[in-house]
Amino acid sequence: MSDQPLDLIAALSKRARAGKLSLPVLSIVAMELLATKTEDADARSLAERVQRDPSLAAHVLRVANSARFAPKVPIVSLTQAIGRLGLGTLREIVVSVAVKGSVFKVRGHEAYVEQLWAHALLTGRLAQEIARARRANVEAAFLCGLLHDIGAPVALQGLVDLCQEAGVCLIERAMLQTIAGLHQEIGAAMIESWRLADWVHACVQFHHDPERATKHQDLVRTTALADALAYWLVEEEGAGLPPGMEHAAALDLYDEDIESIVTRGAALQADHKAGA
Repeated sequence: MSDQPLDLIAALSKRARAGKLSLPVLSIVAMELLATKTEDADARSLAERVQRDPSLAAHVLRVANSARFAPKVPIVSLTQAIGRLGLGTLREIVVSVAVKGSVFKVRGHEAYVEQLWAHALLTGRLAQEIARARRANVEAAFLCGLLHDIGAPVALQGLVDLCQEAGVCLIERAMLQTIAGLHQEIGAAMIESWRLADWVHACVQFHHDPERATKHQDLVRTTALADALAYWLVEEEGAGLPPGMEHAAALDLYDEDIESIVTRGAALQADHKAGA
């Protein structure tokens, strides 16, 4: 290949648009919980669904007994755990576990994919804080932040497959350029295949250019701001002025709001480093 990044982008884009790119499938339990309405969310029926996946059930119990929720006595039943967590937190757990297990894994690139996952999780948490400051939908913000780069590991897997077929080595420059060029397109296709809400689709497709979003622009800007802050907190360690202030202004966030969001984000990043 004469110009590997451009050739790979073109080849992968052609494959994606022809529907020939293998897109991961979201678990049945995750799909069901995302579709569950609040009024139908009694703890017993939710527990019946979650317990169909033993590893997921164990994860839910671990979270319910963690320092974050600090139960006075150990929680041993799934129904009790879900009653304590609530539907919103349960969805966060289920989608996070399902997405990490089915999407964020590319053999030979484990360290890079783990970075992608850590960024996705931090972006989701920051999006929550932004939504909380605006008194907006916290659960929706988390989901959009978590999934905003969902196309990146899929693009990487597609690249690995293409290079193996062509008998060429994947160089890092090609990997980064191709992911940057295609992750929104591929991510949007995944969200559509999973039949998630149009506001998730908008955030995945337009988080690098919120002006292009014709609907749900506030949520797209929330995702864009969270994305920028997440990179800044990790790569710059919060030094200097926070990025994405054009999004903050459009969201009617004040300096004290951003300061609070950044402080919370730094704490979340410290927790992640400590393995909390």
